[in-house]
Amino acid sequence: PALAAEAAALAAVPAPVLRWGVGRFDPDRRSEAVSGNTVVSSVHRGPADLSFGGAPVVLTAGFPALSPMMGLVHGVHGIGDTIAISVHAAESAVGDVEAYLDRLDHELR
Repeated sequence: PALAAEAAALAAVPAPVLRWGVGRFDPDRRSEAVSGNTVVSSVHRGPADLSFGGAPVVLTAGFPALSPMMGLVHGVHGIGDTIAISVHAAESAVGDVEAYLDRLDHELR
């Protein structure tokens, strides 16, 4: 539903307005404040009834991207009863990434 809503919203924007907005986008601009410390993306892919090349799909994963304003992201991807967790971190956001992963692993067990 979200993708359909996004597509409908984009289609409703007149082309000149879209070009105007895109032309004003500055990829080098940074906010003075960060509104959060991390992002968690969660994707539930439903029952484990998928196959790939004739073999059953036993896990899915994704790796959310870092950005100049977000240095720690997590992906939580599930299929059937299996959940895969990914972490993508910049050392500037998490000084000791291995220690962070150890703590996260301890809490999730």
